Amino acid sequence: MRPWDAYTAQILQFQDQLAQVLGAAQPPAADLGPLLEQLALIGEEQFLKSHTKDQLGREVARLVTGIGEGALIRPAQAGPGPYTLQELGISELPPAGYLPFTPEPEPSAAPAGIRALLGPQVDLRYCSCTLADVAQAVQEAQHRDRIRLDEPVGVDILLPVGDGEAPVGDWVAFVRREQRHCCNPG
Repeated sequence: MRPWDAYTAQILQFQDQLAQVLGAAQPPAADLGPLLEQLALIGEEQFLKSHTKDQLGREVARLVTGIGEGALIRPAQAGPGPYTLQELGISELPPAGYLPFTPEPEPSAAPAGIRALLGPQVDLRYCSCTLADVAQAVQEAQHRDRIRLDEPVGVDILLPVGDGEAPVGDWVAFVRREQRHCCNPG
């Protein structure tokens, strides 16, 4: 059981860490494989013997142009993001907290980027609710386990909505789902 002040500190620490990594999210290092392959080819003895200095100069100029155009350097990932929290260095979350999101034009659409941010292991369920219900859900999660992003875990994404079912704010809450299993013996 965790005291309320320790729980609040966990949430605030995560929020600070999230703001730091999202504000400074750098893409992974570039893959220099294609460039190194070309340089190795130019450096081979047979290539050097079969080409004049002028031809070698043109080949090096071609490589420099290719580097400038990005043709010989590719990103380490398939795309420029978005990155999961794990790729940004966060491997576990408190039992509840808050994430940024951009409201979708379609009111029933799931919050954009949440799946990409939390990664594939997390079993997401999206719920719209009032601000009071969000606060209650975060409070109820106080004694639940932390959310490890490298193992399957159920998480509810709580989208606060107003009277017209329109999102209120530019954030969602997340809470680890209850692990209660009930049966009716009768």
